[in-house]
This record gives sequence, C-alpha cells and structure tokens, in this order.
Amino acid sequence: MSALKGIRVLDAATLFAGPMAATMLADFGAEVIKIEHPTKGDPVRLHGHSKDGVPLWWTMLARNKKTLALDLGKPAGSEILKELIKQSDVFIENFRPGTLERWGIGPDVLLAINPKLIIARVTGFGQFGPYSHRAGFGTLAESMSGFAAMTGEVNGPPTLPPFGLADGIAALATSQAVLTALAAQQNPQSEAFGKGQVIDLAIIEPILAILGPQPTVFDQLGIVQPRSGNRSVNNAPRNTYKTKDGKWVAISTSAQSIAERVMHLVGHPEVIAEPWFASGGERAKHADLLDGYVSTWIAERDTAEVVRAFEEAEAAVAQIYDIRDIMADQQFQALDTITTVEDPKLGPVRMQNVLYRLSETPGEINWTGRAKGQDTHEILAQTLGLAESKIAELLDKYCKFLPIPVFFGTKTEYIDSPEGEKDEKGNIKRVSIEVPNQVNTIKPAWTIAPSSLKEEDYQSFYRELYPSTFEAPLFNIHLNVDYPFNLTGILYFPKIKENVEVQRNKINLYSNQVFITDNVEEIVPEFLTLLHGVIDSPDIPLNVSRSYLQSDSNVKKISSHITKKVADKLGEMFVKDRKDFEDKWNDLYIFVQYGMLSDDKFAEKAKSFALFKNTEGQFFTVEEYLEKIKENFNQTVEENEQN
Repeated sequence: MSALKGIRVLDAATLFAGPMAATMLADFGAEVIKIEHPTKGDPVRLHGHSKDGVPLWWTMLARNKKTLALDLGKPAGSEILKELIKQSDVFIENFRPGTLERWGIGPDVLLAINPKLIIARVTGFGQFGPYSHRAGFGTLAESMSGFAAMTGEVNGPPTLPPFGLADGIAALATSQAVLTALAAQQNPQSEAFGKGQVIDLAIIEPILAILGPQPTVFDQLGIVQPRSGNRSVNNAPRNTYKTKDGKWVAISTSAQSIAERVMHLVGHPEVIAEPWFASGGERAKHADLLDGYVSTWIAERDTAEVVRAFEEAEAAVAQIYDIRDIMADQQFQALDTITTVEDPKLGPVRMQNVLYRLSETPGEINWTGRAKGQDTHEILAQTLGLAESKIAELLDKYCKFLPIPVFFGTKTEYIDSPEGEKDEKGNIKRVSIEVPNQVNTIKPAWTIAPSSLKEEDYQSFYRELYPSTFEAPLFNIHLNVDYPFNLTGILYFPKIKENVEVQRNKINLYSNQVFITDNVEEIVPEFLTLLHGVIDSPDIPLNVSRSYLQSDSNVKKISSHITKKVADKLGEMFVKDRKDFEDKWNDLYIFVQYGMLSDDKFAEKAKSFALFKNTEGQFFTVEEYLEKIKENFNQTVEENEQN
C-alpha cells in the first residue's frame, strides 16, 4: 500500500513551488486533483521546452495528477470546489493574498465546510506584511534571502541560479508542512488533533533557512558573508579544478581528516603541521596556497585518474556533471534516479524518479502530466456524484463558447464502411462509430466579421443560444468595436408582448469567450436587459463592486455605444421600410417606451421613430402627431368661426 493512499489533495497552485509539493505527495500515493483554469491552464504548460507540442516540464511536474478544468473565480467553479472540499484532506493554492476571500472561498469558508482540511497557502512573501500584496516568484526569494549576494566570483556581480532553486526548496518545505499538519491531526497529544489548519508558507523563508546561520553570525559578530566564488569561507581547499583532459572536478574538505588526506595525496603533507591548518576557517584564509597545490596536481592528470586517486585516499571528489553525465552515471543508474515512464504521446520518457525510497511504502510514477481537464468528467460524475444531465448543463453554461475544444463523453456518428461493404442494393454500407463529443463552438458567430455572415447565420446562432425558443427574433445588432474599447457581440430583439419579466436577463457577458455572468444590469441600461444575446469585452472589470462597475469609464462607454447602436438600428428600420416597422410596432412599443422613460439619450433618438396609434389604426411619429393635432385644432377653430 502507498504511504499516502486515501489522502486527497486539491492542487490549485501554478508554476512550481505549490505544484511540485503536490507532485511529491502524489508520488507516494495521494490522490492529487490538479485544478486548472479552463482556458489559461497552468502556465507551466507553456514553460520551457516541448516536443511535438507536448510540454516537457508539465509532463514531469503534473505526473500522477488528475486534471480538472475549473474557474474558481466564477460562482459555478467555487461551488464545485466547495463540494470537492467536503471530500478532501489538503488544499494547496498560491493565489495572491485576498484572492480566495474575494471569491468567497477563503480559509474560513473552506474550514467551515470541512473542519479537518489542511490548507497550504504558498506565496512569495506570506499572507501578511507590507510586501504580501506583491507578485512573488522564486527569483525574488533568491535575491532577498542573501543567496545571490553570496553567490558569484569575489569581485563579480551577484549570481542567480539558472533554475527554480527557491521554488524547489519551498516545495520541499510545503510537502513537509502538509505532512506535519496531517501527523498533528492524527496525534492525540497535539493541539490540532482531529482538526485542520492553515499553512502560511512564504517562498522567501525556506531558502533563507538553508543558507546557514547568517542571521546569527551577523547578530553576534556583525559579519556579512562575502561572495567567494567556488571557495568557502569555512574551509579549504574547496573549489573546482580543471583536469588534464579538459574536464572539471570539485573537492570538499569540510572534515579535518579529509583535508589532511588531500594534502598527503597532492604531495604537500608539510602544511598539515602549520598551526592554521587545524581549523577550517583558518585554512580558508590560506586558500590561495592550498588551491595552488591542489590545482597543479589535478591539472597534470586525467579526470579518471584524479577520481580514482581520491577514492583510494578516501578523500572527497566528484566530477562536474552536466545532464549527459548524469544519465550515463552508474551510481544514478543503480539508484534508478532517472527512470523511464510511458507517455501516451511521447512514448517512453525518462525523468527523475520519486525523491526518496521507503522500504515498506515506496512511491511510484503511474502516469505523466495529462491533458487539460482530462479527468473533469470522472471527478464530477464519480467523485462528486453529479448526474450526466447536471454536468452537461454546467458545460453548456460555462464552456459553450470556449476558444479551445471541450469534450464530454462520446457520440455516435455514421460513416461509409471503411472496408467498402455494400448492402443488397449495392450501396456502400453506413456503419456507426463512437467519436469524442465536443460540447463547444470554438468560433461563435460574434467572433466572425459581420461582412462574412448572412441572415441565416444570425438566425442559426440564435437557435444555438436558445435551443428551446422557437420564435425568431425581430432583428439583430452585431457589435464589433476595437477602439477606444474592445467590444464584440450579437444582440437580438425578441418579440415582447406579455410578461416582460420573463424576457429579462438573457444577455450573457463573456470575456474573450469565457463566460462571466448572465446578469448585465450594471453594464447596460436597464431597458436593454430586455434584449437577448451575447456581449464580449475584456475591458469590463471583473470581481468589483456594483458602484465601481457603474463608475468605470469603459463600462460607461460600452453602455452608451450599445444604446446608440440599438437606437440607430431602430431608426434605420423605420426609414428603410416604415410599413414593416409599423407591422412590428406591437412587439416593439413596450421596449421603446420603456427606453424613452428610463434613458434620456435613447429618448432623444427615439423621437424620430417612436409611434402613436389612433383609433383608426394609423401610426404617427411624435412630430407627425403634433402636426396632426395642430391641423385638427386649426380646422376646429375655422369651423367655430363660421358658425
């Protein structure tokens, strides 16, 4: 049995520290569910090298994880998360402090749902303090921890590592913190027995911890460790040395006995008798002398001879490896440090094995990083027990127009027999096949230029939006603006005769084809909520208060533009075919009159097409009606004068 079997971990973190910690837990049997944004995914999918479109970093980092596509910032996403939380043990996230709280899924909410939940919050600077709001990455931790300051040549610039050092250290610390919290939960003597808790891990801290006692040294002695290149301020000889065949080796003499053996080996045992040689710190002050002896001896010999001689002398040496040497090294091979895993697209893939070996519950790699959302169906249906119909409903609402393909189950299609079989009439037989069921349209009508669409395309899109609506709309408006704001969409004018309230809230707001909300009351004037359709704008701020939304300059511009667009369309219809406009007036008047009463700008434009109907069924504009009244008034005056 795996060490962590039965532990469910929700990995909602991105890039390295949090996800790497989750990988370490997954390697030892924890069920890890990787939660990714439906369109963006984890940025590591786009990080580093790829082969044939397969991201190699992701292939390793996401191994042993199930993948769930979920937008936690949307109500549906947060509700699904809450359901998962009920059945989970650990939740790992690395959003900026306050983000989960803003989405209504902060630790207080999650712990109320599951009091035993372990929440690991991994950020650059922690959950509080003056820097907590800043974007935090491993590079910043490597800079602020003192690592970069003490790394590099003596007179050279500070040096950063060419890899995620701080993230890796933070990942180790996070996994340890999670395991510690789980152990405390099971320990009757712990204050956290039977309880969950929140882990606040700042990436700047673990790397500082492994750099040694520099805070204590500075506190007590006022010493700031300088850059010393490959040398150490604590012992010597300690450096990298070039061999005769052009390779490099490194030696360490942290132990006094090793230092003495090295000096015997390189032919200078006389320095051992020097008083300063007895202390590592004092030896470091004579590093030039000692390095001279060692480097001269090594430079005269090939790498293999150097390594063999050091081994025989029981002194510490290692060749400087690159990845080619690591892959070929017999010690790494003996440990199976680099193992082979089967990938569905790449075939056999070599990657680092699980981090450590347990005699009774060893870890293992069961699969490589999966496709985005690959396990969504399984998790929703089996883990949460959602019915197929409910899943389909959620996909239809939140994934219907995502710009990437989304599949749910399979569907049956009929094709010509591949073998060319014929029926009794001599026609090619039609055979059924099961194919992936794509549930979304990646290029909906509003993303296409209006000049490329016909009226039937607009009608077809309306039926796609509202498949249960059988009555065609009166007309449509295609929004297509890219400056000074970005706005696309298609709005339809439905027939409005009775029960106006039923017709409201049928405009869906998207941002780059990602569903946001079906309530746009704060974005468009109230009377325009009677329209149906879609508006898509990345310039509308999300997750803000109603007052902020109402005061946003882009929202005001977008609202005014839509109002003008509607008014212009109605005016155009009136001028183009007044008879047709009058025929539609019974379906239009509620909307037009509502707009004139509630929106001054619309009212001003509507004067030219708003109609009045007399008892004889004749229609008049405001101006025509006033003129008609004037004519009738003058005629009445004349008749009265004659009488």
